[in-house]
Amino acid sequence: MAEEKVAVIGLSCRVPGAESPDELWELVMAGRDAVTEIPAERTALRAGLGQTPAWGGFLADVAGFDAEFFGLSQREAAAMDPQQRLFLEVAWRALEHAGRPAPQLAGSRTGVYVGQTAHDFAILSGTGEADPFRNTGMCHAVTANRLSYLWDLRGPSMSVDTACSASLVAVHLAVRALRAGDCDLALAGGVNVLLAPGPQLGALGLTALAPDGRCRPFDAAASGYVRAEGAGAVVLKRLSEALADGDPIHAVVAGTAVGQDGRTNGLTAPSGRGQREVITAALADAGLTGADLGYVETHGTGTRLGDPIEARALAAALGGRPAPLPIGSVKANLGHLEAAAGIVGLIKAVLTLTHRRITPLVHFRTPNPRIDLAALGLQAPTEPLDLSGRAAGVSSFGFGGTSAHVVLLGPPAVPGSAEEGGRLVLPLSAGHDEGVARAAEHYARLARSSGWAELRATAAAAAALRTHARRRTAVVADDPGQLAERLDAVARGQVRPAAADRRAVRLAFVYSGHGTQAETTARRLMAADPVFAAEAARCASILGVPLDAALAGDAAPDTGDLAVAQGLIVATQLALTAALGAAGIVPDVVAGHSVGEVSAAVAAGKLDLATGLRVLRARNDAVAGALGGGSMAAVDGVAEEVAALLPEGVGVAAVNSPRSVVVSGDTQALAQAIGRLTGAGHHVRPLDVDYPSHGPAMAGPAARLAAALGDVPQGAPHREFFSTVLAGDATRAPLDARYWAANLRSPVRFADTVAALLADGVTHVLEIGAHPVLSNALAECGARAVATLRRGLDREVPDILADLYEAGVVPAFPLPAGARRLAARLPVSAFDRRPVPTPGIAADRPAQEPETVPAPEPEPGAERLRELLAGRTGAEATGVLVGELVRLLAEVLPEVPAPDAVFADLGLDSLRAVAVRNRLEHELGTRVPVALFWAHPTAERLAAALAAELCAEPDDPLAELLAVLGDRAEAGK
Repeated sequence: MAEEKVAVIGLSCRVPGAESPDELWELVMAGRDAVTEIPAERTALRAGLGQTPAWGGFLADVAGFDAEFFGLSQREAAAMDPQQRLFLEVAWRALEHAGRPAPQLAGSRTGVYVGQTAHDFAILSGTGEADPFRNTGMCHAVTANRLSYLWDLRGPSMSVDTACSASLVAVHLAVRALRAGDCDLALAGGVNVLLAPGPQLGALGLTALAPDGRCRPFDAAASGYVRAEGAGAVVLKRLSEALADGDPIHAVVAGTAVGQDGRTNGLTAPSGRGQREVITAALADAGLTGADLGYVETHGTGTRLGDPIEARALAAALGGRPAPLPIGSVKANLGHLEAAAGIVGLIKAVLTLTHRRITPLVHFRTPNPRIDLAALGLQAPTEPLDLSGRAAGVSSFGFGGTSAHVVLLGPPAVPGSAEEGGRLVLPLSAGHDEGVARAAEHYARLARSSGWAELRATAAAAAALRTHARRRTAVVADDPGQLAERLDAVARGQVRPAAADRRAVRLAFVYSGHGTQAETTARRLMAADPVFAAEAARCASILGVPLDAALAGDAAPDTGDLAVAQGLIVATQLALTAALGAAGIVPDVVAGHSVGEVSAAVAAGKLDLATGLRVLRARNDAVAGALGGGSMAAVDGVAEEVAALLPEGVGVAAVNSPRSVVVSGDTQALAQAIGRLTGAGHHVRPLDVDYPSHGPAMAGPAARLAAALGDVPQGAPHREFFSTVLAGDATRAPLDARYWAANLRSPVRFADTVAALLADGVTHVLEIGAHPVLSNALAECGARAVATLRRGLDREVPDILADLYEAGVVPAFPLPAGARRLAARLPVSAFDRRPVPTPGIAADRPAQEPETVPAPEPEPGAERLRELLAGRTGAEATGVLVGELVRLLAEVLPEVPAPDAVFADLGLDSLRAVAVRNRLEHELGTRVPVALFWAHPTAERLAAALAAELCAEPDDPLAELLAVLGDRAEAGK
């Protein structure tokens, strides 16, 4: 791996005047300067600097942070250095830009390398009070380690401090780790935030700061640099693997080097020899010469001492060149980002190679008289230039003498591929509605400037390569114009995003029964979906009944023929199951209603397709003898009340919900039953069925069915099967001839089965059929239900995916070949930044807010909870403790937890448990062992355990009882 080149597959930055690489490119190409006076809210900086130069490159809202997005509480966020918060954002977005979202990397050998030097947060935080989040919040190592912890990344994880070269050294270390096989993916970057006046005064003491607040690299008017803040990150991967995996490749790291000045005429004085050596070493590592370079992003601080030394060192390292080499420095636009300077320079160089354009060096007017650019073979462009040459270099030098240089090549040409034609579904999500609207605006612009094949691939990339947040909508379209129009509606707020369920999804497919045949729906899918068409045709072939007219013909099929009608139902259901599976929708559990149990049994693997369709044929043959012998009716009412009104010869055939019943019987008795039920105020709807299914009249057909079936081979189920005959889990029960006889004769216990599904943890139900007949019943049973198809509506699989997505089910969206390369076209996550108390930054106030504000309520004091518990016992004490535990947990978790939620599922790690324990001890006035949280892992269970010990015998010493409880918990670990 020593010669392996490394691909840059993802970029992200947040710098003064730009929230993304695209915005950074616009800024530098336009020659804008983002340096400003120190903002008024930077109170510590303003107060500490007094009348000294008050300039810098500052981020808007550096104290804002979306703690919930990253699974953090506001309390923990407030204890974190804003550099940690800022790098979390750019790291997340860099991985999104790479098409490698953080949740998909869990358990991977992904390395994290972060350049960081500033200690402003620690300086301003002072000693403070005891807080379990304090040390991790201030520790530089945790800036990298927190990412690895939150996202379960298993590669090397470290923060690097080599002063101003730190982030480029981080890139060098990441590249070397990839070459050595220490990791398979690497995230490298740097971060800097300006809060405290001390570092600013120190730079002023070194006479390094420009009095006029302008950084003018290589210019005669250069008088120093301007400090700035921000962050940047790149995602790196071995080139051969990036090409094989179809990753987006923005540039290639051909060579890197790190060196040290050694002994110079001063600790902070630059060394031309050291700089020349590191550039030469990087070129050698890349196997290139100076003639291959078309641009160099220099360190370029704009100091009188540093610029001439750097220019001469660069020229010496390049050797002879046929044409002047354009040079630049992003510090002229943003100021000096110190630990993040190198990574931002690298990102600018990558963009230069991508766009094949060189940006103007803002503020450059007259060359520094100590720098003869022409003699050195260098050029400082004042206007945009076309890039010639296949490589670019990036330099970054630390003021302690550690230097780094990276040599980049442009992205390789890769073949494009995309599917033509067909309907697409584009999922949109964010933590808040405004973020969804912004994503819709982004995609609407793409819809107006891209071909349909490219848009289809982009939609597939968006579905597979983005983390899906809680606020969601999905846009389905057949062409670019329709897509743009529907996206505009979302962007304008005319379509309100849905709130997806926060619970872990457990999906059930429920297959409906007789009455759901709809040949026109099947025909549309036969034409639109090849997977559906192939499976439906296979079912028709095995059944051997005339389904051709229903599935592919123009003439209406004879759905009065039971074999055709029920063959159409089951063929449509199984074809839908196959098409949904190909689109990434697979159930955890299945159930069926009446004849729908045949489809469910096949979908679960309980029966193979041939056996399932043999059961269907035999069932239809057995029923044929009962045709004309009765009918059925749907009744709104409670099963017991309905049953009490039924005459002899009529029975309850199905209980679909607490308020929905089906009755069946012979024709005359059923007419009498309908009269009684209607007279009693029940709404009754006769069904288009000419046999009394699921009742005593089916005893004969059921016996004939069992005899005809004989042995029914059983398959090995690959998903759970719930029976509406048994009203529960029948995954291991045999679906033999006796079972199918009961399926025909016994009442359908649908409501009980749905209750069993919900008790088993099912969160969403998809009704599989050509028309929804069970959706109302499912809703009345408390299930969140979605229907697949509907008569009269032109619905296809993308429409079903959209409905499921908005309900909270994220399909395992397949990623077409080549679509990953489109990851950079997708909008990155929109964070809902909210103010986090940050030392040195004044909290924002609305302009109309009065000068005086009400004082905050005092924090709960010592022994407060002990006083609340006084005199309480049993359930009353437990109830108080549950409420108080939920309150304390909400302080360290992103959201208020449910009392029965398991602590581990909530993300309650050891630090957060200690924080809650500390508050609990403070409010109880006695010791609480943290081991209790693991012995009793929900608020309800912990409260019950505490109440049992604290309140059972009030005369016992509280501390002693808690100590006993703690010993029990420790012994149980």
